[in-house]
Amino acid sequence: MTSEDAHVTTDIQQPQYYDDVIDLRAYILVLVKFWPVIVGMVLVAVLAAAGLTLSRPTAYEASASVVITESRAELSLVPEFKTSSEGLPTNADARRNALIGLVKNPTIAAEAIARLGDTLPIELRNVADLVEAVEGTGTGDLITISVRAQDPAVAMAVANAWGVEYERHINQLYGVIVESAEAVRRQSERAKADYDAAQSALVTFAGANRIAELEMAIKETQDIITATAKVQVEGRLAAFAEEHAERVETLASLHDTRLRLGSLLDDARALEAQLAGGGDADAASNALALTLIKAQAYASSADMPANLQVQLSPSDASASAQVADVRALMAAIETRIADLDAAIAAWEQGQTEEVTLQALTGEGALDPIIAPLHDRLRALQADLEAERATLQELTQTRDLAWETYTTVARKVAEMNVGAAVQGTVVRLAAPAALPTEPVSRKLMQTAALAGAVAFMLAVGVAFVTNLLNPEVNPSAAVSGRRPAPATQS
Repeated sequence: MTSEDAHVTTDIQQPQYYDDVIDLRAYILVLVKFWPVIVGMVLVAVLAAAGLTLSRPTAYEASASVVITESRAELSLVPEFKTSSEGLPTNADARRNALIGLVKNPTIAAEAIARLGDTLPIELRNVADLVEAVEGTGTGDLITISVRAQDPAVAMAVANAWGVEYERHINQLYGVIVESAEAVRRQSERAKADYDAAQSALVTFAGANRIAELEMAIKETQDIITATAKVQVEGRLAAFAEEHAERVETLASLHDTRLRLGSLLDDARALEAQLAGGGDADAASNALALTLIKAQAYASSADMPANLQVQLSPSDASASAQVADVRALMAAIETRIADLDAAIAAWEQGQTEEVTLQALTGEGALDPIIAPLHDRLRALQADLEAERATLQELTQTRDLAWETYTTVARKVAEMNVGAAVQGTVVRLAAPAALPTEPVSRKLMQTAALAGAVAFMLAVGVAFVTNLLNPEVNPSAAVSGRRPAPATQS
């Protein structure tokens, strides 16, 4: 071992650092020392990468483009059917990433294999192998589906079939109505059953209710009450008329008596004057006149005083006695006239007992005959209101059931239309064209990448080996020199 080698070994084993500055010479010396290993590993990696790249068969790539449209059908439960196109929702990035991720989908691969059938090569008829041949990338709202195959026609066919099945699958996945049509149909059937039950109950009640019977009974009872009250009023009016006629006749008799007594009073006053002027000589001739006046007075009123009895005065009675007798008669007549005037005044002022209008019309306490009829009428009216309330309730229940059924039936019809015209999330924008050039194998990029990786790995191996066994010197073995043993310090 020369002194130069010993110096190198010593420097490697004991690197020196000055003022906290890393000395890169020791590391460079390690790389120089292991350059054969490093170069060898890099060459092997580059050659292996180049060999693998060249050994791969030539592949053609075809690409189909799918655009994100996000149009959907809206059900509004009205006759109009609306379709809107609004693009992606607010979480557009998440939805876009999901759509790109769904490109490599085994379900789509199976549908594509079924669509292509025997035109697909045997090696691509496996779902897993076909999925590996497909790649999905996205730029904005455009999704590119790329397919690689050895045959350019196969690559184009698979890309187009994949695009069609991807469009159908995504639109079914995102564009269908969320609510289950079957559940809505079952709801419609239940609503129809509820309506049929409500209609049947209404028909049954309509055929068995007592509304018409109660209305007829109420009318009959009212007619009976009216007829009974009319008979009673007419009877009261007849009785009142009869009583009133009697009272009018009595009043007329009082006035007639008053007139006759008044006429007799005038006659009596005239006779008194005649008796006073004639004296006893005319007493005999005046006695007959006095007797006649007395008889007329008692004949005109039975209520004359009892002490004035009709007596025929003797012809020899004195004039003075006759005058006194006439004056007594006049006083009795005047008293009777005063009584008659009082009675007539009482009649005219309404102080006598009369039948009131309330008694005539039956107002106030009900007649014992009419009162039970009124009780029966009220009971019939209460029963009628109960029957009408039941009829109204059943009718409202039937109407509500019908509205519910028609609403759900309309919804079922709209969902049927929605199933035929579903919303779209993606649409095949550009089918794949037949590729004319094979895909570049990227030999230089692959070799460069393999060399870079091998270089980093070789450097790591060199430093680890030098650390574990500093005496190893691959460069000396390559140059034919033997490494000198380590010098004892």
